Amino acid sequence: MLGLLLGSTVVVRRRFDPMQTLESLSAQRASAMVAVPIMLRRLIDVDYAPKIERQSKLSDAVAPVVATRRRTTHGNLSVEDAFVSGTTASYMNASGTTLADGRFFTVEEANGGRPVCAIGANVAETLFPHEDPLGKMIRVSGHPYTIIGVLEKQGGLFGVFTSDNRVFVPLFSFESHFG
Repeated sequence: MLGLLLGSTVVVRRRFDPMQTLESLSAQRASAMVAVPIMLRRLIDVDYAPKIERQSKLSDAVAPVVATRRRTTHGNLSVEDAFVSGTTASYMNASGTTLADGRFFTVEEANGGRPVCAIGANVAETLFPHEDPLGKMIRVSGHPYTIIGVLEKQGGLFGVFTSDNRVFVPLFSFESHFG
């Protein structure tokens, strides 16, 4: 499978035939996410995601992602520069990310802009060092979100391309609070 990150970021996960295209990628790297710098392409608007999904014949899932960095708190504990990502319920299928505990938000929660979130492993460890974060509330730039899921720890190069330092919120909630 191949995932693509473009512009505002639309994550597309599709079946990958290493014999067809991108011959330089090895079969082992076929499931890696490929990032295309914004400077090389016209920006892809989040509104394009449904069109991409409808027109794509080989995609398993398509999920728009917009992001910002914000202070995230629980009580007196904080993550000063959490990577907050607004996306849809399709993100888990599109990204190949897995949950360690709980669940990701549903289509109804995403479409309604509900104040729910799934957090990365580092965010969970920092804000909840001695307790289970599920069902607890965090504040992202002062906005309350209830934690419904914790993502599996990924690790990664300098913590950049990883979900460990992220807070995933419904796209409509992201747009009303941060966009």
